[in-house]
Amino acid sequence: MRFVMNLKSAKKIVFSAALLLGMLAFPSVIHAADNIDVTIPTERAIYQRDNENKAQINVTVQYNGKGTVQAQVMKNGDELSEWISLTKGEGTTYSGTIANIPGGGWYQLAVKAVDSSSETELARATVEKFGVGEVFITGGQSNSCNFGGAKTTAKEDIVSAYNPNTKSWQHCEDSQPSMSGYNTGNEGGSAWPSMGDALVAKIGVPVGFVSTGVGSAKIEELRVKHYAAIRSAITDLKPYGYRAFLLHQGEADTPGTKRDAYLQSLQGLIAQTREDAGYDLNWVIAQVSYAWSNYNDTKKMESMKETQRAACNDYNIFVGPTTDDLQGEYRRPEDNLHLSEKGLIEHGKRWADVVYEKMLSSHEVVCDESLQNGTFVTEKDAYYAGDTVSVSAVPNDGYYLKMGTFQVYGQPGAVDGTSFTMHAEKAVLSAEFVTYDELANALRTDLAQAESINLELYDDASKTALASAIQTAKQVSANGAATAEEIQRASVALLTAKAGLVEKEVTEPSPTPGNKPTPQGTPLPSGTPVPTVSPTPTSNPVSTVDPVLPKKGTVIKKGALKYTITSSTQKTKTVSVKLLTNKKKTSVIIPKTISYKGHTYKVTEIGKKAFYQAKKLKTVKISSKTIKKIGKDAFKKVNAKIRIKVPSSKLKSYKKLLKGKGLGSKAKIVKL
Repeated sequence: MRFVMNLKSAKKIVFSAALLLGMLAFPSVIHAADNIDVTIPTERAIYQRDNENKAQINVTVQYNGKGTVQAQVMKNGDELSEWISLTKGEGTTYSGTIANIPGGGWYQLAVKAVDSSSETELARATVEKFGVGEVFITGGQSNSCNFGGAKTTAKEDIVSAYNPNTKSWQHCEDSQPSMSGYNTGNEGGSAWPSMGDALVAKIGVPVGFVSTGVGSAKIEELRVKHYAAIRSAITDLKPYGYRAFLLHQGEADTPGTKRDAYLQSLQGLIAQTREDAGYDLNWVIAQVSYAWSNYNDTKKMESMKETQRAACNDYNIFVGPTTDDLQGEYRRPEDNLHLSEKGLIEHGKRWADVVYEKMLSSHEVVCDESLQNGTFVTEKDAYYAGDTVSVSAVPNDGYYLKMGTFQVYGQPGAVDGTSFTMHAEKAVLSAEFVTYDELANALRTDLAQAESINLELYDDASKTALASAIQTAKQVSANGAATAEEIQRASVALLTAKAGLVEKEVTEPSPTPGNKPTPQGTPLPSGTPVPTVSPTPTSNPVSTVDPVLPKKGTVIKKGALKYTITSSTQKTKTVSVKLLTNKKKTSVIIPKTISYKGHTYKVTEIGKKAFYQAKKLKTVKISSKTIKKIGKDAFKKVNAKIRIKVPSSKLKSYKKLLKGKGLGSKAKIVKL
């Protein structure tokens, strides 16, 4: 009996020991709930750096335990950042941002879960390769994607491609991963591995691509039919960022598409990408028109490239490379249309050259050699394209800057000469510096011109603004003791009000029933239909409306504001205020309507971040009574004491619309 009892006891001891040994051998059983999965970044991911060579590393992980989650960036075992705590979101999601990580090389991301009371590490995960450098979305038709004569591979390990099908990154080698469909022939090569290698040689940091091109696609098809791939790329890469959209397209449209229709579709496509990106995404537009059987139609080819250049502004929409001249051995002999391996390599090098010159290199700011009686001073000697350059006028003793004479790139700049947008070339500044008497005479001349304007042709808000500026200018001009600063302020107000004039909506009169003249002549037999009499054209018609309506998404610049067309039909024409283009403005008017290409559009929305960071903006006058929507952060970080003046009948409803859109407690919403 005792033996049996001891045997049972021994069995219990052996079972307990085995269980304990199993737990020690497999500690994950103890913390089975503690598991970390890093979803952003994936291996080989690349983050877009800024012009200071720094990036914000957005991190997202899934963690189902109870510890706190932390992340750190390392390079070859050395710490590049402190550990930062990630914030818990919905479900098991944690996220955070590690700031100011420099461009270059491959980095490692370490993520750990820590018991907050004991500091014991509960779980850990690592991303072995991610980088900070340059990221590009590419698009267009066949020569922008996988139709080349040979598959190419980036020689540099730090060149990556994003795969939209797996939501992950991989080494950049053809055929490029894409969700834009597989047409005949697109199992071939592209220009992007070559461009990546060429760009790494210039800048020494990682380069990434995502391809959205579709063979034979026309520009309108990219805007509508095939846009899902572009939108997916923009959305997927938001945590990483991107430098620009690179477009190589035009062959399909060269033979038959009307150039104004092409331009509208292109501008609409650009506007849509920017709306989806949430900011004015850079674009580079290749000059390409080679249309195979139409290759010898040089007139059509040149008109296409001229249209492509017309869409560019040289500060955030740039003229790209051309491939029309790549003939002979640069093309596949089978079709003489798609590029050979040699052509792909040359194509990639050309893209790298343009991107480096236009966007990754800074450009000098200088004063015109003929500038007299004063000069201009900037904070730096060189800036990147798209930068807002602040300028200080420094006149010689006894001289003053004449308002409205400031020029840069041979074009008028800010009326008051305080800022301009940097282009991808040397900026040469010029202006007139004049004496006090010349300054006063200039105001009188500007005043006389303003008084000659027929204000009845313009809407109430803009003509009121000009009338007010005229009144002020009269008072200053009549004041013999007015200071130079008072004269300059009056001139700025006058010139700004003139530039901000918005034409009234012109409505063609409808025919009045019963007033139609009875035709004279031989009486018609009873029952014979009376022919319709067409009105005789006049030499001075009331309206010359373009029968082709601008496309939805078209961006329009009027004065200091940009607008986006939100509806463009015969019955409904509306726009949204997209952006204040000059953050130095102290006041701005949102009109009831704007005119564009003979059409009048009602202002019905204020877009998200439309006035974001306009810290000098003191007054916004909303003349429109048809505002239905105001976007997120529309007035975030504006002047704390801003006054927004609205129509008295809309005070209550507009206060409601403006609530939560970024205005601080000191902001005032008052009646016009």
